[in-house]
Amino acid sequence: MEHNTIVYGHNSSVFTPSGEELGTVSHVVIDRKSGRLSHLVIQRGRVSSKHVLAPVEAISQDGEGRLLLTGMDPDTLPDLTTESLTLAEMTPGPLHGTHYVQSHEISGGGPTPGVATTRVQKVERMNLPEGSVALKTNADVTSHDGEHLGKLTGVISNKEENSTDSLLMTTGVVSRATRSLPAYRIAEITESEIVLLAASEENRPHPELI
Repeated sequence: MEHNTIVYGHNSSVFTPSGEELGTVSHVVIDRKSGRLSHLVIQRGRVSSKHVLAPVEAISQDGEGRLLLTGMDPDTLPDLTTESLTLAEMTPGPLHGTHYVQSHEISGGGPTPGVATTRVQKVERMNLPEGSVALKTNADVTSHDGEHLGKLTGVISNKEENSTDSLLMTTGVVSRATRSLPAYRIAEITESEIVLLAASEENRPHPELI
C-alpha cells in the first residue's frame, strides 16, 4: 500500500492514541459528485446501536494498519442521527389501514377513522453534509446491467485530498478473493450499493490480489 493512502475497511476498529478501542467502522461518508470522503461512521461498542461521526481529518493509520482518532475528544463526536419533534397530520382511513406517517408517534392514542387529527411526531434525521451518502462498508457492488460482482470490504483514500482512490471488494462464492477496483468506474453510490459505469464484462476487477 502506498504511503499517502489510508484504508477504511469494513468493521475496522478505531482506537485512541492510548490504545482504547472506540468502536468499528460501519459506513464511510462520501460526496456523491466529487467522491471526497468527509467522515467515518463509527459504531460504539460491538452490540451498541449508537453511531457517531468522525471527520476523516482526525483519522490516521499507524504502522500496524490500525485506525487512530487523534486531536479530538471521542466524547465530542456528534451522533449520526438527531431526533426532532414535528407536527404531522394523520391521514383519515380505516382503523387498521395504512394511515400513519413514516415516523415514530410519541403522543398517546391513535387516529379516529375518517377524522384527520394532528399528532406530535419524533423524526430522525441524518447529520450528513449536503450531497453526501453514508455508504455501508459491506455494500453490494453491481454492474450497470445489474450483475452482482461482489461485496465491498473497504475504501482506499488519498490522505492529502481525502479522495476515494479505489475500492476493495471480495469476489467469488467458493473461491473468494479480495481485489481492487478504481474509483473512476463508479457510476452511482447509495447507502447499500455501488453501481459501476459499464456492463459486467467491462467492469471486472483488477486481477492482482491485494
